[in-house]
Amino acid sequence: MDADALTPVHLDKVMDGLAVNSALPAPMVRRLFAWPRGGGKVARRRDLTEDMLAEIIAMDDHWLLHGLALNDRLPDRFRIRLAAHPDKTVRSALVVRAATAPREMLEQLIDDPDPQVRAYLARGQHTPPDLRARLVADSVPSIRAALAKHWTQAPEAVRRILLTDPEAEVRAAACSTYFAHRPHPVPPSDLLPTLLADPVTRAGAVIHAVLDADTLLRLAGDPDSEVRAELARHPDLPPSVREALAVDPALNVRVKVFARPDTPEHVRAQIHTSVHELSRSMADPSPDADDETVLQWYQDVAAPTELRILRLQWVTADPLPHIDSPYVGFRVSAALSKALPADAVARLLDDEEEIVRLTMARTAPHLVDPTTAENIERRYRRRDKFTFWWDNEEVLPFPSEALRRFATDPEPRLRSFAPRDPNLPSELAEKLASDPEDRVRRAVAPHRNLPLPSLYRLLGARGGGRRCLAVPPRRAHGVDADPGGPVAVHGSRRNSARAAKTWNRSCRTSCPRKPCGTRQVVGGDPVGDERSGDAGRVRPVGGHSLEVDPGADDSLPQPALGDRRLATGRVRAPEPPSATSRKCGARRKPRPQGRAQHGRPPRRGPCAPEAAAGQALSGVTWPVRDTTVVCVRCARA
Repeated sequence: MDADALTPVHLDKVMDGLAVNSALPAPMVRRLFAWPRGGGKVARRRDLTEDMLAEIIAMDDHWLLHGLALNDRLPDRFRIRLAAHPDKTVRSALVVRAATAPREMLEQLIDDPDPQVRAYLARGQHTPPDLRARLVADSVPSIRAALAKHWTQAPEAVRRILLTDPEAEVRAAACSTYFAHRPHPVPPSDLLPTLLADPVTRAGAVIHAVLDADTLLRLAGDPDSEVRAELARHPDLPPSVREALAVDPALNVRVKVFARPDTPEHVRAQIHTSVHELSRSMADPSPDADDETVLQWYQDVAAPTELRILRLQWVTADPLPHIDSPYVGFRVSAALSKALPADAVARLLDDEEEIVRLTMARTAPHLVDPTTAENIERRYRRRDKFTFWWDNEEVLPFPSEALRRFATDPEPRLRSFAPRDPNLPSELAEKLASDPEDRVRRAVAPHRNLPLPSLYRLLGARGGGRRCLAVPPRRAHGVDADPGGPVAVHGSRRNSARAAKTWNRSCRTSCPRKPCGTRQVVGGDPVGDERSGDAGRVRPVGGHSLEVDPGADDSLPQPALGDRRLATGRVRAPEPPSATSRKCGARRKPRPQGRAQHGRPPRRGPCAPEAAAGQALSGVTWPVRDTTVVCVRCARA
């Protein structure tokens, strides 16, 4: 196999996959340290030796050090060493992975001069309590607010300080309707009158208040709809106040009354109807509206969706009366119960609402037979953000016979299930690797029975012979071509990453060494056959002439990452663009070198554009588009 035979179209994704490939040899791991666009992924490997760790630190590359700080297996002495690094993002990354960090490192960072590092310590669940308590006196209010929001089980002395903080931002975070973790804290009873009198803490204190007549009257007439909504949740709410809040002008207040277990059914039905009707007829806020008005408009518009996604614990505790409820949120809450009988489960699995079917299947997958499971999958449509999670999880198991039948199913989703069979025949895996749907190719990419030629195609390689050059990713993505040819027409970014993750050294010994012959380059002129007089030359899209050394040997490519010289491929000077455009006759101008893109200045230093269209990886040259100048180190225009 020659030096041009393994040229990934989506090179960045292939390198990302190799960075996390556990079968990658140690010398190749070291070579990845110099890959400038790796984002530090190679530094998160768990098999890095101490010599490699010292080498990464000595390189002082931002992304490598950031990835190293996120490495759970980093020895303590290296963590303590990185805790003194001048880059705040490296120190912050150490805090993010502080579950196994030594106390000495945390003591060093608790007084860090940068607020970002201390904010991560305030949010972190692995910060020792005594060190975390020191942040209650931090000079930055946002850090104290983060501490109040994330440390819900702080000692009472700490909670008192935060609840009486002079900054409104801190008090609002300490007594809120939403906290980052459960269980939510309960404020001290002696502070409740003060918290109810404070506008920023009133909504969070209502649920804990003792509702006497004066308090009820004051809270029911509060101008803040969030306060009235929290009052509607109070367990001791009198029926008269509940009936008044059921017709509140703010729809989010009505939703809270709808969700109460003691709301009469006729009132619940009236709320459900009125919320949908008023939400549809609501006018948009004027451009001059204040923030409170706009926020209330958003809450009113979202009220029907809130009704649909309600998760009611009292319904889940007693689900049988609600499995035929006319309200979707009630049926979803019933489907969350693990104590339903088989007939109730079957009814919910066949519910008209998809969110109900998926919730029931996730709660009791062991009660879903293969026929029902296939029916659920065939009916699934990714309609909204509340059901898209189903498309990313393997909830329902299928027998091998069904999975192999799915390999030839006309539905792409079901074809993507076929690689779940660990013993999928290689001929089926090869067929799925050439599937026109990206999700199918992405699913089969890591399969152990995928033949090597198919793996090359998924990697985006023009496999097989010395005549193979890479096609620009924008031209190659999603275009059909001869599957035996050198063009990686199905090499999508995610396919390339998955295939690279599963590539191992066994691929070295079984690579085909056959010349490609005459093949068609997507979007360009045909590649010359070695038997023709045009051997060694290809003219891809953009008018650039590339030459390939026909004398390259058949060894496995050994990429020289970071090397600024061109390897096997050589690039001729680009041909001048046509004087006029074919469409409108306008004059065509080449892109200037070093042009700022998206408001950013042109890159300098090692990534400054150079007058060479290539990237020295795997002994190949990457063709360029139009007259773009490409850096030979990072292949960026």
